[in-house]
Amino acid sequence: MKGRDSTPASLDDCTSPLLAWTREQRLIIEANASERLLIDAGPGTGKTATACARIAAMLARDDVDATEIWLLSFTRTAVHELRSRIVAFLPDAASAAALRITTIDAHAWAIHAGFDDGAIVSGGFDDNVRRASELVQCHDGVFGYVNSIRHLVIDEAQDIVGPRCELVLELIYALPAEAGVSVFADEAQAIYGFSEDGGDPSFTDGNLPDKIRKFLGDQFSELSLDKLHRTGDAVLSRVFSSGRALIRDKALDGKSRLTGVRQLVQEANHGTLGAYWDDVKTLTGDDSETLLLFRRRGDALAASGNMDELPHRLRMSGLPRCIQGWIVVLLWDWTAPDLDESDFTRLWAARLGSPATTGAGQAWAILVKAFGRSERRISMSRLVARLASGSPTYELLHPDFGSTGPIFSTIHGSKGREAADVRLYLAKAKVADQEGLDEEARIVFVGATRAKRSLRIGSASSVSVARKLEPSGRSFTPYPFAKGVKGARATVEVGTGRDIDATGLVGRALYADVAEARECQQRVMALADSFSPAQADATDEGHQWRFRLSQGGEGGHLCYLSAAVGRDLFSVAKFVDQLVKLGRTKPPRQLRHLRLFGVRTVAIAPDNPLREQLHAPWRDSGLVAAPMLMGYPMVYFR
Repeated sequence: MKGRDSTPASLDDCTSPLLAWTREQRLIIEANASERLLIDAGPGTGKTATACARIAAMLARDDVDATEIWLLSFTRTAVHELRSRIVAFLPDAASAAALRITTIDAHAWAIHAGFDDGAIVSGGFDDNVRRASELVQCHDGVFGYVNSIRHLVIDEAQDIVGPRCELVLELIYALPAEAGVSVFADEAQAIYGFSEDGGDPSFTDGNLPDKIRKFLGDQFSELSLDKLHRTGDAVLSRVFSSGRALIRDKALDGKSRLTGVRQLVQEANHGTLGAYWDDVKTLTGDDSETLLLFRRRGDALAASGNMDELPHRLRMSGLPRCIQGWIVVLLWDWTAPDLDESDFTRLWAARLGSPATTGAGQAWAILVKAFGRSERRISMSRLVARLASGSPTYELLHPDFGSTGPIFSTIHGSKGREAADVRLYLAKAKVADQEGLDEEARIVFVGATRAKRSLRIGSASSVSVARKLEPSGRSFTPYPFAKGVKGARATVEVGTGRDIDATGLVGRALYADVAEARECQQRVMALADSFSPAQADATDEGHQWRFRLSQGGEGGHLCYLSAAVGRDLFSVAKFVDQLVKLGRTKPPRQLRHLRLFGVRTVAIAPDNPLREQLHAPWRDSGLVAAPMLMGYPMVYFR
């Protein structure tokens, strides 16, 4: 390791030689590890590459150990992007494993659970973040923990508001005086004041860059990244540069800004698509580099439902956390406290194929890094507890819901990501106040700047507006009239993070015996990463009125959906009945046109009393197979 004052022969010794760094990038990359920088970086200006190269340079030049660098980002998708790309900038890829790269929420839980003996998963994410802030302020153990940081990197800082902003500020206050900070932000991309479904702004008291300027301005130097790197296309370059200028023009009011941005993308694009419900039917299996973007969650789900049986992926908030399915296929009945490499290899060969050709070595390396007692043994209790926590091991998560095909996403869900070809479906803005119009302008801008090669514009306008059911967050779209005739119907989201639970998968109250539960679990595990149709049928009181999920055709019974599905359907029915007054407020007997995107792993912590309600061996292993389910079916209420 080189000393603090030594530098490599060239910057490219510690970063990718394929990138010709600009002067503005080098100012950031070559800055000493102790410097504190607030960096304004527009979309496509090489922010992620610059951040990764800065980290690589600190490791090579500044005598900083990988464990002393923390990187916080706003979303799991951004963390996925950062971790996968930073490896390319390091001469030793293994050193990336020691970097602490996580979301703010996950890091808050790590602090909460690690330094609060009474920590439990209760309240909400904001409560967890607030408790972590309190611990940073007053807990000696947390102070020592934070004192080990030599450099803190914060990504997407413009979207860090409210309790998360306060937590990050507390972390910066608690850092050693000699510790550096790199904060990357772009005010033109601040879109998390409003949700995927619109509504009131979440916070109005400023974001992290605002607070840094107000309270820590004397500690930070401000730099910027302005040169566009994401695309060389002239049309897209106009969208990136002119759009950002409109967003940053303080002379414009909200209405003028939104009108200007919408007019820009409607003029500067590579083609017009029409309405999404017709356009998605033109997609094929070759569109894996295509990103379809929607303002509202309900529109994205409805478009996904129009894909029939063509495989595709989803990217948005509120979906179940997708822990990779190979874990449960391999270990669903493993009840010993530890797992040796020899047993791992034997199980892999029997259940997943040849270890030499199916990725067994890479999988074992991930498990050892996170849960290893030694290079040849892992702790099963640590594995299950971590997977069941609010911060599962990143490398064991699917970045998207589904494994192949075009990606259907909300604009919020696409933040921090890019795609070769983008189809942006514009909807009419439903806000009237200045702040809301400003936010909508930024949302359109963010959606348009995800493209690297082509941007095409379609419509998401509909006579029926997608809504969100509170407090569950389930999306639904009422259709109270058809050709002037009243109808008790709505499309309703099925497959949220609350819709499949361990009891519905292998619970003793729902499955007569182990044999029945095992038969269903075998069907779920056989889904692998395939894409197939499904339906759900109403049951009786003996099955807690839960819907029974079955694979299409002759696929057979998979599991029972949670009671939350039925409760929410009642709530949607009552909402629709207020419009049509037909007295039909009962859920349907069947939910059709559902889709299975593969299998995922559900983990139940060792100390969770829910385990006692499950059949063995899942009660003892804590690992259960769950289908990756999603649909937006038309529901006719009774």
